[in-house]
Amino acid sequence: MNSQEKAPKARHLWIGQTLEYIIGFVLASAAAQSPTPAIPAVFAGLVIANAATVKAPLSAFRLTNGRIHQIFGIGLSMAALIAAVVMDLDVTTRAMLIGLAGAEGFVSVRFGHGIRATST
Repeated sequence: MNSQEKAPKARHLWIGQTLEYIIGFVLASAAAQSPTPAIPAVFAGLVIANAATVKAPLSAFRLTNGRIHQIFGIGLSMAALIAAVVMDLDVTTRAMLIGLAGAEGFVSVRFGHGIRATST
């Protein structure tokens, strides 16, 4: 049994980072044009910070590992969904947060550790 068979190696975390940067900057752009920009702007900053702090090629700070990055991404997704349901927001902001929750949740679950080698 070689080292690749023991544990799936995380590769290409930069793909997840790129998607998170896109999600964050699109949300920030939409927040800038929103009548209530505070909540989407905070979530945009958190998504961008999450992408910028993981130890990966597109990171600015390299503070956290892939597992913490994934947990924080899932937490952001859940927090955005809760904020969309609980807070008194306009329809556009609510839709932005629901879209963020879906996109960030998908990226965090699917690309949380990069592309994994699957065994057949």
